[in-house]
Amino acid sequence: MFLAIDIGNTHIHLGLFKGKKLIGDWKIASKLQFSEKQYLAQIKKLSAKIKQADQCAIACVVPPLTRVFQKVAIELTGLMPIIVNSKKNGGLKIKVDDPKEVGADRIVNCLAAYELYGAPAIVIDFGTAITFDLVSKNKEYLGGVIAPGMELTAKALHLNTALLPEVPLSKPKKVRGTNTKNCIQSGIYYSSIGLAETIIERLKKELGWRHPKIILTGGQAKTISSQLKLKHQVDVDLTLKGLFSFQK
Repeated sequence: MFLAIDIGNTHIHLGLFKGKKLIGDWKIASKLQFSEKQYLAQIKKLSAKIKQADQCAIACVVPPLTRVFQKVAIELTGLMPIIVNSKKNGGLKIKVDDPKEVGADRIVNCLAAYELYGAPAIVIDFGTAITFDLVSKNKEYLGGVIAPGMELTAKALHLNTALLPEVPLSKPKKVRGTNTKNCIQSGIYYSSIGLAETIIERLKKELGWRHPKIILTGGQAKTISSQLKLKHQVDVDLTLKGLFSFQK
């Protein structure tokens, strides 16, 4: 079995593949203060099947946790895991100013989009940050856009104002809010949709892509999808599937 580990700033997403099928996935909190033993204890409680993994690949955007999870993976599988980076990139040609700056999650998202949906493609990951990533028909990573994510925006409004509360994220029933909570929810939700639609159209024009594949992923992808006017696909397991492409 193949264990895929996507380590983000907020959550760690684990996926277990048997053959080519994703047979289970789990999320735990991403905590810098946790040790290898603490993470191992958490992971072993998720499913007994995880202990059957004999291969592993990791995409990590929290550098201190890379070494921690390298040890976790060795303990679980008995083998050194594949750590995705700008050099170990699955054949993706990274065409940006400094390839080392490109996050591993963005690399595997583009690999999965290219292999599963075709290219050119625009991948939008609605996570802690909202990232737009571009992969050409020649399997080239062409950069993208980074904007604050929905949860980050909600926290920023609360922390930087005297009266605005931190509110849970959800799709509002209507655009017009009649209380502070609804106003914030509507503002964050619809501004994220407007952000996505505007940037997609500008990227299409700039690159001369008439009909790129558009793939949404990340924790808020399904929430955004229902109101996004452009034709698109939703694949919340895209990062895990990109990691699976490193199976030996």
